[in-house]
Amino acid sequence: MIGLSLLNHDCRPNCVMVFVGTKLHLRAVRDINPEEELTISYIETLSLTEDRMRQLEDQYHFTCHCLPAL
Repeated sequence: MIGLSLLNHDCRPNCVMVFVGTKLHLRAVRDINPEEELTISYIETLSLTEDRMRQLEDQYHFTCHCLPAL
């Protein structure tokens, strides 16, 4: 069992967090290799790249170096 708060950000995440009632579930959004890190997006992936980068800097205090969202 992993702590969901430990998941790292990616602009092209392989997972999403979904509430089912009062329980939080982690769901894969694509096939994930066994050695691949599980990632989520901390912000809205449909925003423009510049807006996402600015929001990540402002809210989470890191510079995003991810590939642009699809």
